[in-house]
Amino acid sequence: MASIPIVFPRSSPAAEKHPFDEASGLLIHVANSREKLEKIHCPVVALFGEKDSIVDWRSTIALYDQTIGRDDGARLTVNTFRACNHNPQRCQTGGFRETRTAPPQPACDGYFETITDWLQARVLASDRSRPSRRP
Repeated sequence: MASIPIVFPRSSPAAEKHPFDEASGLLIHVANSREKLEKIHCPVVALFGEKDSIVDWRSTIALYDQTIGRDDGARLTVNTFRACNHNPQRCQTGGFRETRTAPPQPACDGYFETITDWLQARVLASDRSRPSRRP
């Protein structure tokens, strides 16, 4: 797969603007994503809700592993959250109807802590080792 697949029915308005990935049958929202991802050379954190009904998160993780994950400088970190949707909010089904009609839900358990921990370990720690640019 050369692009990130997004789940939309072929009859949706979005389908008129974007091609489909023949292997998965999913809408391609980011064309040439493999080539774009291979150009990333910095730390990356990818967070997915396992009930995401918009992005095929398993295929996207595989694509990230094959592109970003091959570059030692990129240092790919992937986390998934079980009962969470694309937003990433807690959910029951992750379905479109639930997302559109349910009242807003809290963020996934551990979501903000995961971001904070990753920033402290991967970004802030490496900034401390660099010399200051201030006079």
